[in-house]
Parts: sequence; structure tokens; C-alpha cells
Amino acid sequence: MRYYEDRSIRSLDEARVLVAHLAEALAYLHSCGYVHRDVKRANVRFDGTQAVLIDLDSARAWQEGDAPLRGHAGTDGWRAPEARNTDALAYTNKVDIYGLGLVLLDELLGLCSYGYWRCTVICLSASK
Repeated sequence: MRYYEDRSIRSLDEARVLVAHLAEALAYLHSCGYVHRDVKRANVRFDGTQAVLIDLDSARAWQEGDAPLRGHAGTDGWRAPEARNTDALAYTNKVDIYGLGLVLLDELLGLCSYGYWRCTVICLSASK
């Protein structure tokens, strides 16, 4: 069994690499017709300098042109607004991109692991 290290990024350059690796992993997953649905910091590990996305238990099949997904997906504090405990809202693979943004925000500012509302406040403040 391969061991993947759980650690924080150490520099802005490493943050760029992290995002690039995770975006590449998500692009591949999406091209295979799946949505991860639980992109969060706890599901990111490192193999040397390579970031690895783990835990596909929540993944569901979905491709462009399919009916949107519905229902609960992801982890509290990390899930996109449209994937929060309701069948009323539909979502697509874009929930993974939202999670990727929260992972980056958490790595750079250390805020998201404390809950969704902290990230929302920071994002809204930054947009003004």
C-alpha cells in the first residue's frame, strides 16, 4: 500500500502546484463522467511534490447533457451551496470546482476548515 503524506503547503509556489494538480485530477475525473462531490482539504494528500485527490466514496456518475444531480453531497463547511441537504436544488460537476477554491482558500488563509460561513464572509468581503 502506498503512503500519502498529509501536510500543509509551504509556499505560494506550492499552492500553485497544488491547485494545478487537483484541477488536473478533477478534469480527468470529469472527463471519465464522474463528479467527486466531496473536494475538501482532508481529501488531499501528497506523494512527494504531487498532490493527490482521495476518497471517491461520494463520487457519482454525471456527464455534460445529463440531468443535474440532486440531494446531499459533500461535507459540512466544504460543500457548494447548491449541494446542501435539499432535493430542490440541482448541481453539476461545478461543485468540485467550488471545493477546489475552498481548498486553496484554506491552504492560503487557514479559514475554511473552521466552517463554510467563515469562507463565505471572507469571499464576500474580498468581492467588495
